[in-house]
Amino acid sequence: MVINTGQLWAVEATHEAPALFVKICRLDESTQQGVQSGKIVGVSLIPQDEQTDYPSLSHAPIHEHSLGLSESKLIADDIAPDEDFDEGYTIWLEAYQDGKAGAFSLSPSQVYHLVTSVAHDGQNSD
Repeated sequence: MVINTGQLWAVEATHEAPALFVKICRLDESTQQGVQSGKIVGVSLIPQDEQTDYPSLSHAPIHEHSLGLSESKLIADDIAPDEDFDEGYTIWLEAYQDGKAGAFSLSPSQVYHLVTSVAHDGQNSD
């Protein structure tokens, strides 16, 4: 699997998450000591079925090797990032450079499930 910015991958549904589009928006080298080496891929995770109540995630940092953990198919290679991507990416990058953030070593479906579950639980704790 060769990863480049501008790619759009289709990921099959799992028991944890709906079928997703994985949009490759950024590639950065991992710079933290003692952490997974290689590239960190800034992705947007978008449910394929627009009729669902599942939210899109505008930015999620995932280690490059983890993208191969899901059954996926490349469907485009010239897609621009969503407008919301840059804001999330900038916040993450600043925290990452300060050693206060990292990247997921989970499949895109697992990342989607984890983030949306935490967000859902946070909304229900009020």
